[in-house]
Amino acid sequence: MRTLIIEAVNHPFDLHWWQWGKIVGLLLPLICFSLGINHPLVWGVAVHFLLDFTFQTSQTVAGKARCDWWVLAYHAFISGGYTGLLVGGLAGLLVGVIIHLAVDSTNKFGLDEPAGPAIDQALHILTLVAIWRLL
Repeated sequence: MRTLIIEAVNHPFDLHWWQWGKIVGLLLPLICFSLGINHPLVWGVAVHFLLDFTFQTSQTVAGKARCDWWVLAYHAFISGGYTGLLVGGLAGLLVGVIIHLAVDSTNKFGLDEPAGPAIDQALHILTLVAIWRLL
């Protein structure tokens, strides 16, 4: 991670979108914690980036690309479930897992970068907003 941050400082335009996601995923929770932010939606978004980018392994990325059911389900439970739980309790966990699984199963809607990943992430964030507002 240290190398990635150094690369971002020295050559920010050379990084891929997912590398920026890893950096944001590391920094957002630290910023929220250091500023004393306690809003569940803000923390849900911060933890989403941490889990969906920073903590996602290369094996998970490869399994998702193959549409491996178990990898998709595991990832949906971790990334969608934990953030849904933060934002909307147990009902949020269930909704978060189901929608995260559905969105990630589309494999970024077959669209190239940056459109596919942007739509994917927008739907994940909109899911958290909906859980927060409705549950």
